[in-house]
Amino acid sequence: MSTIVEEVEYEKLHLDMENPRLPSELPRTRKEVLTWIAKTTGIADLMTAIGKNGFFSGEPVVVYPHPKKQQGHYIVIEGNRRLVAV
Repeated sequence: MSTIVEEVEYEKLHLDMENPRLPSELPRTRKEVLTWIAKTTGIADLMTAIGKNGFFSGEPVVVYPHPKKQQGHYIVIEGNRRLVAV
């Protein structure tokens, strides 16, 4: 298996609604998941760091093709906090 690294517009990245780190009782809507991540994971420092320094490509966001969206859209499996911060 090879690794492909490419830049993708953040609008084409989608939160992983099936992330096992999310509480089971949390409604699986974009707004609810985004709000939960923002309120419970100390996102402010990450937002500040990305705002000051830009995105650090040494820690890429890991994705897979979104099965229900058009080509070029992806679900984030590692990096949901960074996606919320952006």
